[in-house]
Formats: sequence, C-alpha cells, structure tokens
Amino acid sequence: YTVSSVGRSFISNEYIENLVIPGTFKEIDDNAFRACKNLKTVIIEEGVEKIGKLTFGNNRSLSEVKLPESLYSVGKDAFIRDDKLNLEEKNGIAYIGTVAMYVSDLSEIEVNMNISEGTTVIADSLFSRDKADNQRSVILKDENIVIPETIKGIGEKAFYMQFNIETMEIPDSVIYIGDDAIPSKVKIYGDDGSEAQRYAVDNGNEFVILSK
Repeated sequence: YTVSSVGRSFISNEYIENLVIPGTFKEIDDNAFRACKNLKTVIIEEGVEKIGKLTFGNNRSLSEVKLPESLYSVGKDAFIRDDKLNLEEKNGIAYIGTVAMYVSDLSEIEVNMNISEGTTVIADSLFSRDKADNQRSVILKDENIVIPETIKGIGEKAFYMQFNIETMEIPDSVIYIGDDAIPSKVKIYGDDGSEAQRYAVDNGNEFVILSK
C-alpha cells in the first residue's frame, strides 16, 4: 500500500532524533510529531503538500527544518515553542524558509501586509485579528491588498476579522485558500475558474474577474 499521510502515532515519542518524511506522503496531520523531546532535525521531501496544526510543536530540541517547494498549507502553531529553531524574522513576521508562519509580536500590533519576496505559503491565522485564535491581535492597516504571484496557499483564518480590507487581488498561482481566510465583505479580484473565484462563490464575497 502507498501511505499518503501521517497520523498522530508519534506524539511524545522519546526515540526519534532525525526525521525524514518522503515525498510519497501528501499530508502530515495535526499533532503528528508534537512533543518529541529528542527530535533534532526534520527533512520533508518534495511532494508533501500539507502540514497540520501543532504538527511539530513543543519539540524543545528541534533545531533544523527543511521544507519542500510543493508545500501549500501549514497549520496554526505548526512549530510553536520549538525553542532551538532559529526562525528568520522580517518586518515582524517569522519564517521557516518561504513559509510565513506568524507575526512575532505577542500583543496587539498594527502592521502592513509586507511579506518577504519569494514567500510561497501564508500559514493559518497569520494575520488573524482574533487574539483568542493566536494569542495576538494583528491589525492590518492595508485597505487594498495584492497577493504576490509567488503565493501558492492562503491558510485558514489568514486574514480573519481584518475588516479594514476592502479589496484583495489573488493571482492564479494560489491553489488553496483555507476556511475563513478572508472576510466576506472583501471584494476579491482574480482569474475566471481560479481558487480565488471558488472561495468567493463559496463564502459570499463579491468576485471580479481580472481582464487579461
């Protein structure tokens, strides 16, 4: 049989030190490798598309992670409290590779949506305004947002409760938009037949087809 996902079989495993997830796996489920106290390195090979919530959280010894370009969905707090993992921070946003994980300030903060060039994934709850959702309240000052063409995935609740946003232009490169990612009042611009159009129709957003 071809195994395509990893479940919660390894929570609190004390024996794993180095982990390689092959590209035959498509998804790593929520909590799959949480609290593995001796886990030091994680290599996720090309082909893996989704990492769930808290998947690698509370791994106090984890210091090295390699993520694939095939990834388009990263769950909330996927790497939370991994104290030895040196996340790159730019403009107040923490990154693992090209995945924008979270806004680093732990209190209410006003920011612009200024993600780094080359970012491919906006993780779950990145710009969520709901403090109960991610322990911080992020207030976006932008009214009109253009998602970069490098982005492949916009996570669940990525712009949750960001009521300042009036319009959002989403390129055809985006193949995944999670639940409650964009407030329903936001007018979405995108290509006919795109994931952006699918999301707008499903969630009651006004949708405008971009002319080519």
